[in-house]
This record gives sequence, C-alpha cells and structure tokens, in this order.
Amino acid sequence: MRIIHIPRKAQPPGQFDGRKIEERRMVMFPDAPEGLLHSFSTLFYWSYAWGNEDGLIAEHPHRGFEIMSVVIEGTLEHYDSTSGTWTPLRAGDVQVMRAGTGLTHAERVSKGTRFFQIWFDPDLRNALTQPPQYRDFRADQFDVLDMDDMEARIIAGEGATVELQSQARVFELSYGPGEHAMEVDEDSVFAIFVLEGKIETDASFVKQDDFLLVSHAELLRFTTDRAGKVFIVEVPRVPAYATLAGSH
Repeated sequence: MRIIHIPRKAQPPGQFDGRKIEERRMVMFPDAPEGLLHSFSTLFYWSYAWGNEDGLIAEHPHRGFEIMSVVIEGTLEHYDSTSGTWTPLRAGDVQVMRAGTGLTHAERVSKGTRFFQIWFDPDLRNALTQPPQYRDFRADQFDVLDMDDMEARIIAGEGATVELQSQARVFELSYGPGEHAMEVDEDSVFAIFVLEGKIETDASFVKQDDFLLVSHAELLRFTTDRAGKVFIVEVPRVPAYATLAGSH
C-alpha cells in the first residue's frame, strides 16, 4: 500500500472576492509548482472552500470538464448561464456541471458555508462536442448503505444517483470509534479528505481537514477513538481513455 499524507497546513491556499471566500487546494492543476500534488488519473482538481463573509466568485468560463460542487454546510448559489438563473444548494446537496462546448458560471457563497469543488477529466474527445449541462441533486436523493460498522452515502459512480461521464466514484463514510476496514480494488486510487474527527492509518495520524492519497491497497483500514466522517473520491490507476492530466 502506498500513502501520501497532505496535512491541512501543507494544502496551498487561495481566495476570492477580497478573502470573503477562501480555499485550500488538495489536487492542483498540471501547471502548478513542483512539489505539490498535481492532476492524476481522472481527478483534475479538488478544493475545499469556505465563506468568511457573504461573497461572490465572479462569472468565469469552462469547457470540457465535469465539475462537481458538494455543499458540506451552509448555502451556495450557482449561476447557470444556460438558463440565466441562480440556483440555491444547501448542506448535502450536489451539483454537477458538464461544461461541454463551453459555458460561464458564477457562485454566491454565504458566510459560514463550506463546500468542495472537484473537477473530473472526462474523455475530452467526446465531452468537447456535447452541449453544456447543469444538474442539481438534493441531499435526500442519495442512497445510504449500512456496512456493519460504517455507513456509506453514495454520491456518484456507476448505478449511483449521480452518473458521471468521467471514470470515478464518490462517497462519504461515517463511523463510530474503533477499528474499521473496507475491501477495495487495488487498481484504484483513493483520494480521502477527513471531514470530521481524526483517524490513524498504517502509516499516518490524520487530523480533520487532512488529505490522504491511497493506492495499491486491498483494504482501506483505519482506527479512531471518536465518531467521524471521510469524503472519498475513487479513480482508476490507469483510465480507460486519454486524459488531459495524463498529457502533461
């Protein structure tokens, strides 16, 4: 098993609207400086952002990528250039934007809101020929699976509420104190953000807001002395199509 541990303090910062909105970036674009975790497989970018005050991420363009916004706490509004309307998203809600041939969008972030924005790398040969699309999903639309000593909220992937064009699965795990293990595919890479609590793995002591990258594993195994939650993006070690990340 291979583990890369990126603690909160090592995640590069960013900001919008005069620091009304701030972020930390776990997975960076390919042109980011050396020494940081760059795009890999079908995971192109991942940031964790929050609102210090009510703020605006101004209208900006996208093409090709499949971009997921996940609201952890608070309220986020997305401007949809395909309809010209603002759509509110609340805690647990998810939006998927297929940028396709091109669109512009903007985001209003209320004070106290926390959210992820995750960019996936689809097969651009197809994605760049398709019209743009927004889809919103409410928190109660997602299945929750009982896994004995854990619960899994299944967000995206084959057969899930959100079916992505990109090769990826997205889910949250909630658990109580104790030892936990889940069988996984050793041909996958698991990007893991600790949302609540802290965990101990074979190689690391991982605190809230820390990030792990786990590969070449048959088990995801960890121990904790308290209830907690992790957010996981699973992508293949070798995608079935050429990715933009892989071309750099």
